[in-house]
Amino acid sequence: MAATTLYVTADELKTTLRLSGTTFADADVDVACEAASRAVDEYCARWFYAPDPSNEETTRYYTPDGPVTLYIDDLLAAEDAVVAVDTTGAGGFTDEWVVGTDFEFEPANAEAGGQPYTRLVCRAPRRWPTGYRRSVAVTGQYGWAAVPGPVVAATGILAARLMRRAREAPFGIVVAGIDQASAVRIARSDPDVAALLDPYSRQVVL
Repeated sequence: MAATTLYVTADELKTTLRLSGTTFADADVDVACEAASRAVDEYCARWFYAPDPSNEETTRYYTPDGPVTLYIDDLLAAEDAVVAVDTTGAGGFTDEWVVGTDFEFEPANAEAGGQPYTRLVCRAPRRWPTGYRRSVAVTGQYGWAAVPGPVVAATGILAARLMRRAREAPFGIVVAGIDQASAVRIARSDPDVAALLDPYSRQVVL
């Protein structure tokens, strides 16, 4: 089964808009849910859905900005993650680092709090090779185990406002009036949405 990438479902949005039991706006509802979900991703500079179960582990490459702390994409679990380092710049990741000895995953206790790991911090005397691009490879599951409640709420607000804007158009429901750009503009200007999403924005947190 493919990963679900929507933070609000069509049925949930139809309930909010009192459209349950109707079908005339289904196409627009689907577009609004998708546009709002992707707008949240853009606003927060991250995505909140779980990885596809059929492709749980992926390898991503990072260039260290400093010798101690390396920021990474949202890593769902640390237990099976593998960190390998190219110490020569030759493109070979032959130096596999050991968690607890060479580095630590942070924030501490992230999994216990339903949060992903967002950085790797060296333990002395180890240092990240800052002189080489794409010198660190991290293999693991990326994403979130569950979508945070505030993210669900913010997405619902965005999707509902997109639908209401479309329904107020001169000719009624128009799919062309619902898009991600509109959702992003609403997210950036709406204080309620910002209050819900700012704690999860990597642009703020990091």
